[in-house]
Amino acid sequence: MNGQQQHRRVPNIRNSSLWMNREEVDPMGTRFKIDDTDFLDEIPERNTCPNCHKSRRYYCYTCYVPLDVIKERLPRVKLPVKVDIIKHIQEVDGKSTCPHAAIISPEDCRIHTFPDIPHWDYQKTVLLFPGPNAQTLRQLLDNHYNHINDNRTSISSIGEIPFDTVVFIDSTWRQTKQVLNDSRVRPLLANGTVVLSDHESLFWRHQRNTPRTYLSTIEAMYYFFVDLHLIVDEHCGRVGPDGRPHYDYRYDNLLFFFKHTYNKLRQKYNI
Repeated sequence: MNGQQQHRRVPNIRNSSLWMNREEVDPMGTRFKIDDTDFLDEIPERNTCPNCHKSRRYYCYTCYVPLDVIKERLPRVKLPVKVDIIKHIQEVDGKSTCPHAAIISPEDCRIHTFPDIPHWDYQKTVLLFPGPNAQTLRQLLDNHYNHINDNRTSISSIGEIPFDTVVFIDSTWRQTKQVLNDSRVRPLLANGTVVLSDHESLFWRHQRNTPRTYLSTIEAMYYFFVDLHLIVDEHCGRVGPDGRPHYDYRYDNLLFFFKHTYNKLRQKYNI
């Protein structure tokens, strides 16, 4: 690496989570309970995707399937609602984290390359996006359960989730505008979108002029389901001795490939 290349690379590293969390010995290990990823380092070379036959390392980021050499050793995560990820066609395949979701939750997660957009029941679908009429996930669920209580609905309705699909957009902010302007997406904006409470990102790619709460797609998906789990359990009265709902780490393996990449980059840059 020449001096000019080194000069360009260091500032980006120092603006990333890799540098911000350099004092922590193992950020992924202390914050989450994710299966061991070390066996991925034992894969000596790239292999062939069973579908498109292109050379890949661990999974195919165009077919969204794991390679045969690792597929039996991967964790699987079951989700309480379906996930549709709308990926902009100009988003770089190999750099996106959205394939992680399709590999780890293949039964519940679908990825669509814009302008391919599925048909939704708009009354049962929510879009995760900070739109003008956005509400937090807690506000959405609190309003739903308060409505149930006010109408004296059967207690069996408590704990039901008022949507069956959540939509994520995987693109840059500029590309997102094109997706949101699509006539098939606009009804989700009109219904009011959902935003997450603040969570700190560990994403290694520095996003210029964005706060550290700006999450990668797989992080946003992870925190969505953790927050959903805690809020629903709270309304159902499923709480621990401290009176608070308990999270059992059931969604942490969504970050399986994220953990592996994060730790490899820390090693690479000796952080």
